[in-house]
Amino acid sequence: MMNIKNKNVLIIGPPASGKTTLAKELNKRPNDHVLLHTDDYIPHGYEQALYVLLEDMKKLQCNTIIEGVLGYRLLRKGVQLDCYYPDLVIEMQITADQQARIYQRERDAKKLQYLKGFAATHEKILHDYFELIGDRKPEWIKINVHNV
Repeated sequence: MMNIKNKNVLIIGPPASGKTTLAKELNKRPNDHVLLHTDDYIPHGYEQALYVLLEDMKKLQCNTIIEGVLGYRLLRKGVQLDCYYPDLVIEMQITADQQARIYQRERDAKKLQYLKGFAATHEKILHDYFELIGDRKPEWIKINVHNV
């Protein structure tokens, strides 16, 4: 397993790619991290969720493991506001077929129609982020999820 000691970790990826599962696994080990799930901030609304998350992060005096779909926007906004630069980004990757199987088996299959647009939005945000980041690029690990 990867070494996350003394690192702020961000886990991003499409819905159903295993972000939460990986975050929980990483957080099981003895460490000095606080685990934050960005989905917990969604009730604050699309715009406000990110700012509430950023405020909560300022209060922490330890390393974090942050996971969830808001992670894409967190990357970009963190650079725009010069307030968040993770040490390690773990990008979970899953095929559309794997995602569809999970949604049909475990989630709301009606939401499948929105996932392609969701992925396109995340790609645009990542593009924006890489245009802004300059030399402060984090370590970046891509994990391809298989056999789902």
